[in-house]
Amino acid sequence: GRGVISILRVADIQDKPKLFSTFMLQMLAELYSTMPEEVDMYKPKLVMFIDEAHLIFQEASDALLQQIETIIKLIRSKGIGIYFCTQNPMDVPSSVLAQLGLKVQHALRAFTAADRKVIKQTAENYPETEYYKTEDLITQLGIGEALVTILNEKGIPTPLVHCMLCSPR
Repeated sequence: GRGVISILRVADIQDKPKLFSTFMLQMLAELYSTMPEEVDMYKPKLVMFIDEAHLIFQEASDALLQQIETIIKLIRSKGIGIYFCTQNPMDVPSSVLAQLGLKVQHALRAFTAADRKVIKQTAENYPETEYYKTEDLITQLGIGEALVTILNEKGIPTPLVHCMLCSPR
């Protein structure tokens, strides 16, 4: 009753960004076409964590990006949750970022001017808050700390929260 964990390791195609993004799109499209439509579920039936997500978008054509965005928009209605895991949130196109209801941001470090721009952009992707200076806080997070925002039951982004995360046991 606690679920099943399956790991699909595709290391042999990870270094071929066009093939990898095409594979991921095909897998998501297949899931979308085969899963039945669901009404608001308390828990998703399936959750996918896509690690090294930047590889999906790295060399994807505009047509492929548009297809991925469409699938990400629609797949929630099938009770499927998608998590994109990447070192830099700017690796995920803004059109896809806009579809994500849960954002967990660990520390980013600014070693260059380009890094500072990424941090500023990342901070602007979170709900405004009077409690934190998000742009500064992102660079000060320690191990296990994160900034988190989710959608509430009405689909409205919750305020940004600085919290400690515990790993599963």
